[in-house]
Amino acid sequence: MARGIDIVIELNRNGTATVTKDQINNGSSDNCLLESFGISKSYTNDLQNPNNPTNPPPVNILPPIDNTNTFTKKNSNTFLKSGLLTFSCNDVGVKQVTLLVTDSAGNTDEVTVNVTVLASSLCSSSTTTTPSADPDSDGDGFLDSNDAFPNDPLEWIDTDGDNIGNNSDTDDDNDGFSDDTEIINNSDPLDDNSIPLDIDGDGLINPEDLDDDGDGFSDIIEDIVGTSPTDNNDFPLDTDKDGIINFYDDDDDNDGQLDEYENICGSDPINFQLFQQTFV
Repeated sequence: MARGIDIVIELNRNGTATVTKDQINNGSSDNCLLESFGISKSYTNDLQNPNNPTNPPPVNILPPIDNTNTFTKKNSNTFLKSGLLTFSCNDVGVKQVTLLVTDSAGNTDEVTVNVTVLASSLCSSSTTTTPSADPDSDGDGFLDSNDAFPNDPLEWIDTDGDNIGNNSDTDDDNDGFSDDTEIINNSDPLDDNSIPLDIDGDGLINPEDLDDDGDGFSDIIEDIVGTSPTDNNDFPLDTDKDGIINFYDDDDDNDGQLDEYENICGSDPINFQLFQQTFV
């Protein structure tokens, strides 16, 4: 079975680059012994095909392929037995390359991968093709009119307009929160109106804030007690103001009688006066 992998290559200063079968082979295997490999590239039109006899080979493209070093699969492309393809300025962009494998029984299989070809400085001055009214100068797949960095193949979008491309910018929308933080907290790293929640406005987003609503009680305590950690009007009670919330206070109203005892006797464990009226 033929297995391939997409790759990215960059043309050298002479405007050429090569791809071998080993670069795109991703562990092709077979029950029988694999005897040979071949590779070929597709062309978007006949003008780019060096094997087209009606067109002379343009500058920066190798002469027509020597058929003594090729073999042809029925209803398929011509594959180079050498397993080496050459790319030039005319190939800048995404090109499809097909890997053909043949086993000892003569069975064949093929897989097609994408080879992204990045331009070199030579390509910008090449006269091998008619200049486009809207070129892709850096060969990153984005036309210059849609590329915030037309001469940088690694950048094409700058969401916040800070002259740092999104691929390098740690805060794409410039909202003060890193892209990683926004992704973790389910806000949009490309929208400055979408930010992680900070309910109490203390500068700490909720996942990093131990007291989301700023009511003086930790979120953990509020979850245990049953009050809302995101509503500062809903907090644990401390009836007698002794610094111990009722949930943990054995004598909520500080009348000297345990809450458990008052519940048994029918007095109110959070009303000091009611105990006095009942038993005095």
